[in-house]
Order: sequence, then C-alpha cells, then structure tokens
Amino acid sequence: MDKKRTKKVMILGGGKIGYYLAYRLESSNVSVTIVEEDKARCHYLSEKLNHAMIIHGDGTDINLLEEEDLALQDAFVWGYRL
Repeated sequence: MDKKRTKKVMILGGGKIGYYLAYRLESSNVSVTIVEEDKARCHYLSEKLNHAMIIHGDGTDINLLEEEDLALQDAFVWGYRL
C-alpha cells in the first residue's frame, strides 16, 4: 500500500478539538488552515498558534472553501457542533 504524508490540512471550527488538533499538526510540520466564525476565537487562535492560517468566515460557505483552496488540501476535518 502506498502511503502519502499529509502536508496540508483544513479544519472547520476552532473550538477545543480544532485548536488541539492544529497545535499537534503544527508540531509535526503540517500546514494548517482553520476556518472559524467567531471573531474573538479567531484572535485567540492566531495568538496561540504560531503557523496556522486562521480565517474568519462561515465554514459551510462553499465559495469561501473554494477560495481557500480546499481542493488542494490533503485532509479536511469538520469540527463544528451539529
């Protein structure tokens, strides 16, 4: 089986799970993008995560996801509460 290393991950939702996942991925040299609706949470995440790209927006907006190159990500994590 051919294994591919994950290099780029997009996380929808910057809650506790999204934050800790991004933190761990950053420490493994994975490029992380987080899409978060809450502006205050975006500021918090940008202060705590050194290399992640934090995007303030609606993670269910397909246009936003396309603009942020969802198709080029190796993995996609849906962290929103339903």
